Amino acid sequence: MPLPSKWLLEFGEPIRTDAYDAVEADDPMLVFNVTDRVRETIQQTLYTLLRERQNVFR
Repeated sequence: MPLPSKWLLEFGEPIRTDAYDAVEADDPMLVFNVTDRVRETIQQTLYTLLRERQNVFR
């Protein structure tokens, strides 16, 4: 039986992609840059939350 644990859900600021048109979705460099930005934003949010965590049960 798993031990109880506290979950925290964090919703970050939206990353706007509506400025790009459908043709730009085929640009591999643009897609790479946007996905890299999303990945980096998520990673920084996780680092921030880990610093604030007291232990795995709180």
